Amino acid sequence: AGRADNVVLCGHSAGAHLMTAALLTKSLPSFAAAVLCAGVYDLDAHLRYETRRGVADVSALSAAFPSAQRPQFSPTKLHIRGLPPNLTLLHGARDAIVPVESTTLFAAAATQAGADPHTLIWPDADHFDFLFHGFLSSDAPLFRLLRPGLHQASPTSV
Repeated sequence: AGRADNVVLCGHSAGAHLMTAALLTKSLPSFAAAVLCAGVYDLDAHLRYETRRGVADVSALSAAFPSAQRPQFSPTKLHIRGLPPNLTLLHGARDAIVPVESTTLFAAAATQAGADPHTLIWPDADHFDFLFHGFLSSDAPLFRLLRPGLHQASPTSV
C-alpha cells in the first residue's frame, strides 16, 4: 500500500471545495501537500454571488446543499485543522465563475487558525485556465507548481 504522506492532493472549483471540506471534517491520513485551484470555500457567499450573476436557478448548489447544511460544508466557516502542511491555494484574477475573494478569505481564515497557506493569484488566469491550459505548456502555472520546486512560480503572492 502507498503512503498518504507521499500524496499531493489537487482539486479544482467544486473539487477543491469537496476536498477541503473532507480534510476539515473527516479523519483522514496526513497528506504531503494540497494544491487547490479556484475553490468555493463559503457556500452561502457563493450562492449570493450566483444570484447576482443570475445563475442561481440553474446551479446545483442549492439542491446539493440545502440552506441548513451550507455552514457545515463551508471550509471558511469550519474549525480549520487537518490541512496538509504544504498547502497552495491558486486562483485566477479574471475568474468570473468563482470570485477570487473565495480563495483570499479562506486563506485568511486558514492563516488565523495557524495554517500557512501559499496563496497565488494569477493576474491573467480565468476559472478554467488551470484545467484547459494547465498541462499544455511547460510554462503553464499549474504545471510549474506541480514540478519540483513547488513555490518557484512567479504569480502575485497574497
